[in-house]
Amino acid sequence: MRKGFEALVSIGRDLKYGVNGIILAVIGTVLVLIALVFTAPFIFSLLISSTSSVSSLASSSVVGASIISIIGGLIGLIGYVLLFIAFMKTGEIYNEKDVKDGGLVALIGYILSIILSIIGLIVLLIGFYMIYAGLEKVIENLPKQQPNLPPPSTPLGQVGIGKLYSNGMAEVTIYSQYQLGILSATILGTNYSTNNITPNQLSLGYNAIKIDFKASFTFVSGNIYVIQLTLSNGQTLNISVVYQP
Repeated sequence: MRKGFEALVSIGRDLKYGVNGIILAVIGTVLVLIALVFTAPFIFSLLISSTSSVSSLASSSVVGASIISIIGGLIGLIGYVLLFIAFMKTGEIYNEKDVKDGGLVALIGYILSIILSIIGLIVLLIGFYMIYAGLEKVIENLPKQQPNLPPPSTPLGQVGIGKLYSNGMAEVTIYSQYQLGILSATILGTNYSTNNITPNQLSLGYNAIKIDFKASFTFVSGNIYVIQLTLSNGQTLNISVVYQP
């Protein structure tokens, strides 16, 4: 998970708290496990012993382990909350509802598990399943490295030529030196317009963009069409696509 969030951060996604979250979650879990290791022999001896007398040294060990456990639990709580919020943000960035909702469900389940262990764990597992199911689609939409394609001469521009398919999907590559949102896309000279764009934010470097016009096209095979993108700074960007039925 840490490497995955680091990869997303490296392409300009604001998900650094996902990296921090998983680190804190691991540290908190390790501290709790250490506390359990120190207290387990003492608890076991109490269960099998016929006397309730406890040495002061053993009592001090238990108190110290309890303090470590509480600190670890708090650190883990902060880490998991940050982690699940990062998943929600990932789903929002890539328009993937399963990841976004899964992060929320997992967060609720984690909090419930503190109060109602069994119910909370079940909800937590459901949330993780939703996240897992949606991450495959997110991975498919990650920007692909294109080392053989030189960037355009302008700070923002299309790389190569895109493709437009008969099922209403368009695929383009955009190089950007800015972080901008993509609000909408329109095929010039037609009535086709959409805001179903994945991802809908340009990061620094190469961006593999998929545009779903939710329509069936019957254009001329091999013809070049122009898609105009409206960006969050008010600027428009025209990109060329070749129609492939």
